[in-house]
Amino acid sequence: YTNFSTKLANEKIDILLINNKFRLTQENINYLKEHYLNKQIILIENFKKEFLEKYDTFTLDENDYIGIFKSTKFSIDEKMTIINALDLNIFDNEDISKLVTNIYLEANIEISNELFYKLFENEHFDVALKLLTNQIPKLEEEQIPNLLDQFSEPYSKLREQSEELLKFDKEEIDKELLVALKKKGFIKDVKFNKKEILVYRK
Repeated sequence: YTNFSTKLANEKIDILLINNKFRLTQENINYLKEHYLNKQIILIENFKKEFLEKYDTFTLDENDYIGIFKSTKFSIDEKMTIINALDLNIFDNEDISKLVTNIYLEANIEISNELFYKLFENEHFDVALKLLTNQIPKLEEEQIPNLLDQFSEPYSKLREQSEELLKFDKEEIDKELLVALKKKGFIKDVKFNKKEILVYRK
């Protein structure tokens, strides 16, 4: 089946999709998008291998990518293959940005600095801190101060050279950030006690 001139009942469309009676074509994607909510995602899932081989030949919109990134049929690696090929402007979409951020953080895999900056600027405090923590190993040391400046004290004070100890609450997100900064050589040392975290700056 390629194209239909009329709209079929949902039940018939489901049967056709279950039995792979639609081919993966731009025309069929458009037809399903026009007449049936998110059925085009099922078509793409049914022909996942073929789609991944030539996904850049299809014209998809933001809702299509949202459906793909929510799909359990695509692996993290497959989603990241698609993500890394997309124009950065698509991440201005809040839903896409949040989905991609979650994929990245859950998988703990590398992304380009360009994509990191795009996601970082779209996220709120806790998630932005997690993004920064994950990306620190890939950043140049001179990039880190400006990113820390995006947060309030005491985070912004991490960039300062001082013998005065910085104190943080004993939050897991702070531990991970500070350990990453120490490994990077950005701070001298970090100590954990029962009540707080002590940071020795350079």
